[in-house]
Amino acid sequence: MLKIRGMDIHYIRGDDDSFTIKPVQADGTPITGYTGVFSVKRTYDDIGYVLQCPMDGSVVDLTHEKTRGLAYGDYVWDVQLTLADGTHQTIGPGKFHMLPDVTTT
Repeated sequence: MLKIRGMDIHYIRGDDDSFTIKPVQADGTPITGYTGVFSVKRTYDDIGYVLQCPMDGSVVDLTHEKTRGLAYGDYVWDVQLTLADGTHQTIGPGKFHMLPDVTTT
């Protein structure tokens, strides 16, 4: 289960889910030709990441393999884009709620 409400993401640990990032310029023009990384940390000030997922084009894939061993709880997330000209833009930050799963096989 994956729910996105505003900038908050609710995700059940170990599920296979994905979502698409569609960045636009201030005037609404789509941004193309970028790469991106979805990052999750326990707090904004943490140095280490709980999870980092390079994007597949515009898609963030959260998979069973990437998340099954992570502790459930509340985290923070953002997506850093590297644009075609080498500049960086950040989407987020927001809250990432990793919900527990009962069945873990």
